[in-house]
Amino acid sequence: MDKSAISTAVHDGYDSVQSSSSPGVTYRMANVMIGKEGIGFTDAYRKLIQDNYNGQLYESNVDLNDVNKMVADKTDQMIGKVIMTKPTDLSLLLADGTYFNGNWLYPFYEDESHIDTFFGRNDITYNNVTFMRKFGRFGFIYLPEIEADMIEFPFDGDHVAFYGILPRDPNDDLSDIRTALNVSYVENKINKLSYRMDSTVELPRLQ
Repeated sequence: MDKSAISTAVHDGYDSVQSSSSPGVTYRMANVMIGKEGIGFTDAYRKLIQDNYNGQLYESNVDLNDVNKMVADKTDQMIGKVIMTKPTDLSLLLADGTYFNGNWLYPFYEDESHIDTFFGRNDITYNNVTFMRKFGRFGFIYLPEIEADMIEFPFDGDHVAFYGILPRDPNDDLSDIRTALNVSYVENKINKLSYRMDSTVELPRLQ
């Protein structure tokens, strides 16, 4: 992609998510760039970041309360503190906050939830975890390159979905999964999802 087109593509992508969201879906984003004092961001560059990335530029002498207030205002007060402290040797700091709220297309009902044990890596267990449970026909695919399974949970409006990836080895350190997660790979797998089987799905409760 031509570098000059990246900013426009990001802007169009953000607008697309906003405009395609159904009344039950909320998506907010805020981006922050803090440069060392005296870095001298030009007005044109500030406008580029603000218009296309929904971001604000600051220098390192900025009051973090002002930065965090800006992020809170842009995310409906759901993200109160995106930056806690500034490094003393700061050259350039990037931070972003994203707030998403939506209703499942196929809701998980509270009376179907149950308490169970969650098994983590290296035989670590977490007791008294609330699991959501749902029976239905969900998009599913096996990912042989990373020996994991991916499942789709669509949100109301059918424009946005949650994709969960679970390695088959419970002690996987997730490094292969992180390496594989690029846009092309994920989109390719989404296009190959199978919806042929009904199944019961359980996952830890999402707040």
